[in-house]
Amino acid sequence: METSPVSTKRPRRALDPALALRRHPLIGYFLLANGISWLTLLVLGGLLALPAGLVVALFTVGPTVAAATVTVVVDGRAGLRLLLRRVVLWRVGLRWYLVALLGIPLIILLAALILPGALASFRPMAPVRWLVTYVIVFVVDGIAGGPLFEEPGWRGFALPRLQAQLGPLGGTLLLGVLWGIWHLPQFYLVPAWAAESGGLSPTTVGVFLLMVLALAPLMTWLFNHTRGSALLAILAHASVNTAQVAMVNPLFPSAANNDVNLLLAFGAVALVLILVTRGRLGYPGGPVEVPPANAAGEQLAGSRDRP
Repeated sequence: METSPVSTKRPRRALDPALALRRHPLIGYFLLANGISWLTLLVLGGLLALPAGLVVALFTVGPTVAAATVTVVVDGRAGLRLLLRRVVLWRVGLRWYLVALLGIPLIILLAALILPGALASFRPMAPVRWLVTYVIVFVVDGIAGGPLFEEPGWRGFALPRLQAQLGPLGGTLLLGVLWGIWHLPQFYLVPAWAAESGGLSPTTVGVFLLMVLALAPLMTWLFNHTRGSALLAILAHASVNTAQVAMVNPLFPSAANNDVNLLLAFGAVALVLILVTRGRLGYPGGPVEVPPANAAGEQLAGSRDRP
């Protein structure tokens, strides 16, 4: 009696998205963040041609939705509570608020002043009117127009994990590259946004990508010194957007819609921070270790101020 040969092939397992996210949370996060944002941009900006402000605001929701989704799958409710605590962590010391709200606009202004023709184009505004405008732009465009929904993802979720795996400098630079790539479709699908960034030329796009990369070390340094506060990252990011739109553009028209001054400002600051901190950017001392998945964000929660 003949017997059929025993099959040695293992049955194929069905793809389990939750298991894939648990094994590769960072890869899953960046794929999901880009997918949500880019699809939103394509539909609302490319197909429906809705107002640029609305399109950009909804585009920025991607990083936070992705962070919340991956966190729930990987770390459950405890991880989500930790992420939310980062967003409302406000007791960080007055000096860090000064850095985020005054220091960043100051270095942006100083960098704009060294651009050719900037001082000659100075156009004064009534101080009270300018200050009121600045505050309104800071809240409406600076915070709600992007940072509020970007930073819980970039700094609240991704940065602690990247620092744990690649070290503070390596993780920061990788995040800076991916952060810049995430913005790229805006140049092509939101013309008004592209115009505010200097247009669609390869040089302009390159300056923007380098500027985002140069900004990342400052954001990491501030994040690490504030015990992992995504709130301070939101305020710092909002200051970057607002200082250019509500200070440099109206007061120095020749430097308007130009990211060169931002690249100069953040490039210089990044170089100083990397050299002074020897690449640690305020990260806790000792060897960099990869924490368990459900503790990736907790490693920084108890860190103290350090260079």
